[in-house]
Amino acid sequence: MDVIAFGRVFLEIVFGQVASLPGPGEEIFADEFAISCGGAVTVASAASHYGAQAGLSTLLSEDLGSRVVAEHCRRAGVDLSPSRYAAERTAGITVVLNFSGDRGFVSYLPPAQPVTGPDTGHFLQVLRDHRPAWCYLHPWPGAEDLIAEARSLGTRVALDVGLNAIASDPRAVRSCARRADVFLPNTEELLRLTGARSLPAAIDVALAWCRCLVVKRGADGAIVADQAGRRRATRARGRCSPPCTWAPL
Repeated sequence: MDVIAFGRVFLEIVFGQVASLPGPGEEIFADEFAISCGGAVTVASAASHYGAQAGLSTLLSEDLGSRVVAEHCRRAGVDLSPSRYAAERTAGITVVLNFSGDRGFVSYLPPAQPVTGPDTGHFLQVLRDHRPAWCYLHPWPGAEDLIAEARSLGTRVALDVGLNAIASDPRAVRSCARRADVFLPNTEELLRLTGARSLPAAIDVALAWCRCLVVKRGADGAIVADQAGRRRATRARGRCSPPCTWAPL
């Protein structure tokens, strides 16, 4: 495979833009609503959409969230052979609220999915069996072992991150980013991880300990930075090809 995405999956209940979060006893109304699936499946399906042979390595079951993910993967052409199955519920449930130009999440994980992280042992075996060109993952306890194994097999590593991981163990996040081929924070995540006051300064700090940095900026595209320089990527709206336009910073 070209890429395998490792991690949890969620059944997402997504509310569109709201002016603010409700207080106790208050009710607010969103302008849009959708039910979708998220987590590692998002990257796998995006890679498949752009022509990559993509797989998903996660823990699935017969619960509603797992069934939605499996059906989505079937339609998107994502290979589920790297996943394994359990008798108990496995898919998380997430309520997504869009407000203040960003998103907030309220999530639940079944007992089969410990909050500390996924089953690294299964992921290591998947790497050895499939040897994808790339793997995608988040930092969790044991992720450094997975990254080290990937590098030893010649698999490149794309590391994403969330604010929770940065708040709980920023040193572990930096350690994983140092070993990864590409580090994928958004602007706020990079600012909090580096302690810098501006995005250019945060990029300078991060490039001291990561090979390649892709700073996600939502509708504004992304900034790609490495030792050779920095470029801004902007999605070409309303066109299928090319997917992005590039400009030096």
